[in-house]
Amino acid sequence: MILLVYIEGLKEEVFIDEDLKLRIKNCPEELITIITEMKDDNNKIFKSVNEYMPNNNEVNLDEQSPVKGDYYTADSNGILWSMKEKAAGRKDYFEKNNELPILVSLRVMAEGKVLYITDFKLIYYRKPVRKLEYSTSDRKGLLFEPKKGGEFPAVILLSGSDGGCKAESAAYLASHNFLVYALPYFNSENLPKNLENIPLEYFKEATEYLKNHERCDGNVHLVGYSKGAELALLLGSVYDDYKSIIAGAPGAYITSGMREGVFAPVKSWTLDGVPLPYLKTRFSPSLIFKSFTNYFRNKPMSFLEIWTHSLKKSSKLKNIMIDVENISCPIMLISGADDQLWPSSAFSELIRTQRTHPKDIFLDFQDAGHFIAFPYSFVNIPVMSFMQSGKMTLNFGGNDSSNVHAVRTANPTIVDFLVGNS
Repeated sequence: MILLVYIEGLKEEVFIDEDLKLRIKNCPEELITIITEMKDDNNKIFKSVNEYMPNNNEVNLDEQSPVKGDYYTADSNGILWSMKEKAAGRKDYFEKNNELPILVSLRVMAEGKVLYITDFKLIYYRKPVRKLEYSTSDRKGLLFEPKKGGEFPAVILLSGSDGGCKAESAAYLASHNFLVYALPYFNSENLPKNLENIPLEYFKEATEYLKNHERCDGNVHLVGYSKGAELALLLGSVYDDYKSIIAGAPGAYITSGMREGVFAPVKSWTLDGVPLPYLKTRFSPSLIFKSFTNYFRNKPMSFLEIWTHSLKKSSKLKNIMIDVENISCPIMLISGADDQLWPSSAFSELIRTQRTHPKDIFLDFQDAGHFIAFPYSFVNIPVMSFMQSGKMTLNFGGNDSSNVHAVRTANPTIVDFLVGNS
């Protein structure tokens, strides 16, 4: 009697941060290939191909590493986080802008024959949530709330230099019993096209709206990433409105704004109508030459040298440093020592030396890069260590296993930190 191959542990719906714990049962004693594919919101297909040698007609993905493939550790989730963009066969940024499930196709093969095929969904929320649009003449955002009745602590979710609205991450957090406001601040309808002269009062008004919302218990937290982390820390240093602040890949200084998606010599923020001073990006001739060389050779480009060079050349760092000692609430910082976008690890250490709050948490991960935590990274989407933009490849740093370890550690810690300070 021939038993059919099947997968033990796989469900129809898998939470975006859930450990898979998969076993392939009734395998023939020959190389088994697992092929997984899924599509991002820009219709780019991501794919991983991994081969395993069965042991007693079984492959335990949490105990066996692939003998060949896209990752080399014993981890069921590796079939997802190791995915590459299919058309080019290389790492790329996985674009996700809504809370809808991600459909994943999975095939188990041996000697070119399909032994098992199935689909499953990656979901961003387990508990029912409700999405509401909140718009005024000058503000557009998405509000996610638990469907069950009651009042909840609120979170303002600030994206990075993409200026987007992280709806999927807001839904994720709402399912953990938070009222979450995904608040874009540029590059969105009714908002400035560029990250330039954004008034801090815009966020103050959003905070007051959230504090007085009928579903809010009066407590508001801030969560920001990258440029949004800089903003979150800056808001906390100016306004005493927040119960806690979480800053992923943070900046310690006020940095320049952006035009057409590129950092430019323009001011990011204003307060009471006055533009705030900022760190100007400076390019040495050698950096310009290196950037052009990497571009034409299609080699990954790092922005880290630009920021370290700019910091060395600035004579007014004290004037543009964020006054983190003025933040009265606890803060949590998440950084990677191999961040290639900017020196978030060094920024985190600088901030740590200025803080004395007993509830502060500082997570710094060796060999990890820029995108290593909520609201951008989850354990079941492809690791975002690179991004392809035409012929240019941006390097965000870190290796796959270190970045995934950071996500696994940081994301539940973020939720616990918010719950513990609510």
